Amino acid sequence: RTCVGDPKDFTSWPVQLPIAPHALAVALFGAARAIPEPSADLLNQVALLHVSVGDYSNAKPLYNRALSIREAAYGRDHPNIAIVINNLGELCRVTGEFREAERLMRRAIAMLARCPGDTPHLLCAFEGGLGMLLHETTRTAEAEKHIRKALKLEEEIFGKENPLLVRSLNNLALVLQATSRNEEAVETLLRAIDLSRTPGANQETSVGHVMLTLAHSLQEMRRFDQADRRV
Repeated sequence: RTCVGDPKDFTSWPVQLPIAPHALAVALFGAARAIPEPSADLLNQVALLHVSVGDYSNAKPLYNRALSIREAAYGRDHPNIAIVINNLGELCRVTGEFREAERLMRRAIAMLARCPGDTPHLLCAFEGGLGMLLHETTRTAEAEKHIRKALKLEEEIFGKENPLLVRSLNNLALVLQATSRNEEAVETLLRAIDLSRTPGANQETSVGHVMLTLAHSLQEMRRFDQADRRV
């Protein structure tokens, strides 16, 4: 029904890249015969694989095709299309189309917000993604609001000791650094490091990028010896 593995995980690429043309052929075959699923799901997965390997130009038409299929099947405001819209927004973000990225991300969040009990984990991810887009476009106060909202939702869903919180904690620390709140950033990052070392943590919650963020805060605070030890 779907591609094997996670397209964002490079260890799955030796399997995913060879089968991607076949998955695309199946998707287009189904789409031509008005079979919405798994056609849209496969198109979304193949597009995500293209994005993961940096092939952005081939990803966009696949996302747009998946989106048109789901809009025709479910309607323009159905939450089933939110994940494709958000993925398209993330693609626009990495290609520098920030205004369009924000429009798409906010649309996806609004869809999920109408039925928050169905896919709360997706709402966390979408809020965090919008927060980082706003951070990248120097809208720091608004970015912090969305990242803190994502973190609060994750704490409510997964618990405060879950390593799945690491990414949001690191994102929050980046915003805190941007507003020269390095003491608070360090506290946030130390919590992230502790969580990344708990049983069940995986490469999605790797401690490496958190360590680099922490080293930056320590350098800003002129605690150079500690920064050297953290890198």
